Amino acid sequence: MRRSLRAVSHSLRGRLFVGTLVWILVTAGVAGWGLNGLFRQHLERQLASELRVYMNQLVAGLSVDENENITFAIEPSDPRFEQPLSGLYWQANKFSGSVVERPVVAHSRSLWDQTLRVSDLQTQGSRSHLTLFDAGAGAQFYGLSRVVTPAEGQARYQLTVAANEQLLIAPLKQFTRLLMGALAVLVLGMIAATIMQLWLGLKPLISLRRELTKVRTGSERQILGRYPSEIQPLVDEFNQVLRSNDEIVQRARTQAGNLAHALKTPLSVLANAAQQNNDELALLVDEQVSQARRHVDYHLAWARAASVARTPGMFTPVEPVMDGLVRTLKQLYRDKGVELHLAFDAPKIAFQGGAHDLQEILGNVLDNACKWATQQVWVRLFEREAAEKRWVVVCIEDDGPGLAQSDHARVFQRGTRLDEQIPGSGLGLSIVHDLVQSYGGQVSAYTSGHGGLGVELTLPAALSKSLKN
Repeated sequence: MRRSLRAVSHSLRGRLFVGTLVWILVTAGVAGWGLNGLFRQHLERQLASELRVYMNQLVAGLSVDENENITFAIEPSDPRFEQPLSGLYWQANKFSGSVVERPVVAHSRSLWDQTLRVSDLQTQGSRSHLTLFDAGAGAQFYGLSRVVTPAEGQARYQLTVAANEQLLIAPLKQFTRLLMGALAVLVLGMIAATIMQLWLGLKPLISLRRELTKVRTGSERQILGRYPSEIQPLVDEFNQVLRSNDEIVQRARTQAGNLAHALKTPLSVLANAAQQNNDELALLVDEQVSQARRHVDYHLAWARAASVARTPGMFTPVEPVMDGLVRTLKQLYRDKGVELHLAFDAPKIAFQGGAHDLQEILGNVLDNACKWATQQVWVRLFEREAAEKRWVVVCIEDDGPGLAQSDHARVFQRGTRLDEQIPGSGLGLSIVHDLVQSYGGQVSAYTSGHGGLGVELTLPAALSKSLKN
């Protein structure tokens, strides 16, 4: 329950729907209660008006002879007064000061053998008041009662006209059923209209989310389409941020390239000069130049990765890059006779990042595998879904001597060389590790099934439009 409430509170659609639903239900309930009350008042006024007409007819037709026998020249015209137990009655009582001693002297045929207990009715002189009273046996009646004196010196009589409460409740119940049905239809219609309104109102946000997903996964470089005036400024500003980010990336790449060229030339000159002498100073210079080159290569690679990692809209198909690297390495290690075996389980997959970085990552791992392999290198490419995201997974294995379990983590540390006899700077796998992490991916080493070292690369995937087609 709490989870559902939390989900509603964090959903714009949920909050709008719940708020509107509560308002609709409260409004419909208040409207139903008010209309039902107004209709009841209307029925009571209508009943009181009819009973007054009947009372006036009784008063007009009342006459008493010298023996105090009461007769009515005119009786109420409603035929229900003639129908036994119809629910509409009149009765005449001889009035006295005591509420107990009021004998019935006349009544309508509809009362049959019953009488109305009129002691609870309020009478004030000749005025009559509509009152709900208990007429006996638990029956509730609406009644009017009036005390009249036919002539001066004659006895007074209490005339009562009453209607069973069911005569009012029956039409009220029927009206209530019709009212509830009409309000239910109205509420359902308003709920349907609310759902439609929310769908139409939030549809641009759904489209915007879809476009943002395309930008994040690399299918688009900017948000496309037109949006309502309330959202379009946000889209324009976001696209401007994307364009500015692209410009920053390009400047960073250019500066990294310029710095690389600016540093490599002096370092090459120093290295050549040092190699012409074999004294202690030349050896020291050569050693320091080699270290400087390794640091330059490492930091330039890291700067380049930081400038392009997570760049929206950038994607690179993996298969063409892999094919190009394999061809190059086959030529490079032709004398060694290394064979590379490729298995592409997801040939249409693309890497969410730049082509140069993908070449740097795959090239360093493949070069390391070919360098240590006895004769065989296996490459497998497939796709994996985890944490609601798609990933490119590349497994590269060799049949070389491999590494001890304790060295699997050390192999990615900067400058680590586990065998000084094999040429290299010890920065290749370190650069791979930093590049992969800059893209939010993972890299790990393991012992392959062929006895050598295996490296698993997990990189963010983006399915490009060109590959879809």
